[in-house]
Amino acid sequence: MEKLICALTTNVTSFFREKTHFTHLEEVVVPRLAAQVRAGGRGRLWSAACSTGQEPWSIAMSVLSAFPDAHGHDVRVLATDINSDVVSQAAAGIYPRAEAEAISAEKQSRFMEPYGDDALRFTGGIRSLPAFRVLNLNADWPMKGTFAAIFCRNVVIYFDEATRERLWCRLAERLEPGGFLYVGHSERVASKNQCGLEQVAPTIYRKEP
Repeated sequence: MEKLICALTTNVTSFFREKTHFTHLEEVVVPRLAAQVRAGGRGRLWSAACSTGQEPWSIAMSVLSAFPDAHGHDVRVLATDINSDVVSQAAAGIYPRAEAEAISAEKQSRFMEPYGDDALRFTGGIRSLPAFRVLNLNADWPMKGTFAAIFCRNVVIYFDEATRERLWCRLAERLEPGGFLYVGHSERVASKNQCGLEQVAPTIYRKEP
């Protein structure tokens, strides 16, 4: 069954896909998260369908861009996917140079190192931020804590309406009060009121405090 899942799942992603989400993350979410962890709290972010890892590594780069010493605090980026093959690939943090073109030269220099003839690998403190796990979004979730932000983008389009709306509410339950849910450009949360969410941008939802 695991091999069948790996063969059938769709894995399309890129670094800093939908740039407005990462701008919002850096300008709105991370400053609040930084204040929280510097006061002794913890900071958690979730890439809920991480595919081959470009999304959680982008989240980690955004966190460190706005909060440079985040790796010295209790800050983690949970990265999950149902496909164990892509989770393993994501955890390695190795990408062809062509795929890394969306990453600025400054960020490549800061967070990556050459690997082999034509690849780059994430290195240094950034590697302590993401934690990669296999997870079925429609099964039970082992984590009990809440998140400052959840990225669940371009995955619920494959679910039927009832499953989709049930998942939105489950994700909302995992947000901190005032936390943010980022969805794909072709997605919307029809049940936002029932889930306790308010829409603050076309693809960004905030959990009511």
